[in-house]
Amino acid sequence: MELTVIRNSIMGGMTGFGQTFDKRIARWIEQVSAGVPREEIEASGEDGLAVQEIIEAAKISWEENRVVDVAG
Repeated sequence: MELTVIRNSIMGGMTGFGQTFDKRIARWIEQVSAGVPREEIEASGEDGLAVQEIIEAAKISWEENRVVDVAG
């Protein structure tokens, strides 16, 4: 078996979701603690919900072998 590794500089050396999640939460805490106004925080709960809806649709699509629409 051959393993192919593709490095993506956009991820900043992170190896998976666990690291991106930790970084995102840390940044959110940093911004909230600094008193950054809600509308200026880099990612909102609304953004997180939208991403979760996409993830869920992708999972259903994969499991059921069909296209799943994501409400927008």
